[in-house]
Amino acid sequence: MGTLRLWAHADRQSEAEKLSFNPGRLVKGIAMSDDPTLRARVDVYNTSQRLRGAENCPVAPPAG
Repeated sequence: MGTLRLWAHADRQSEAEKLSFNPGRLVKGIAMSDDPTLRARVDVYNTSQRLRGAENCPVAPPAG
């Protein structure tokens, strides 16, 4: 075990609001289940993202 000491911290609240996690953003080779609740959440997350002007999290690397 050990001790964790924080000497300073940054207010990340405003930065966190610019990101949007979405359970429907999956990497190639992984498929979403047929759970209707999960599928409904995808739409809710998309709406929240649009209203807040947020970016997808994680931000996809540029193609190429």
